[in-house]
Amino acid sequence: MRQRKRDERLSTSALLDEILDETEARADAPCRLDASHGRSVTVGLGGDTIQVRDRDGVVELEVCLTADGPRLRIEGAALELVAARSVAVRCETFTVEAELEAAITVRRGDVRIDAGDDVVVTGERLFIDSPPRERKVMACVSTTPLLSRPGCSAVSRDPIR
Repeated sequence: MRQRKRDERLSTSALLDEILDETEARADAPCRLDASHGRSVTVGLGGDTIQVRDRDGVVELEVCLTADGPRLRIEGAALELVAARSVAVRCETFTVEAELEAAITVRRGDVRIDAGDDVVVTGERLFIDSPPRERKVMACVSTTPLLSRPGCSAVSRDPIR
């Protein structure tokens, strides 16, 4: 494994060009290059894996080329996607898990949820179209669908007790 110390910062394209050159020259061994901010870039045997590690050796970015297609893994303090027009995700299963809070904000336009089957919302209380001081709470909280329960009103200003 060859390591080089650099006093100057390499641009992303120059760094990738250098990785590719070294990978072609030494396809039988992993290639590691030092990058800026204490990070290192490693190309695995055969070039099937590219990893960016922090100064402590923790993998922050990993690209694996598998028989099923590329797999991308990013780990860090924050992840931000910015697109001028749109972001589309198409997959078989989509999961978002947040430890403290999750929010969807739309400045103009609608929010749509289309499902080919049931839509399940689970929570301690459901607040619908209400400012923080005047909460509307679903009047019928049950595993029985709302429309199939006789006498249930859709919303109430008083929380269920």
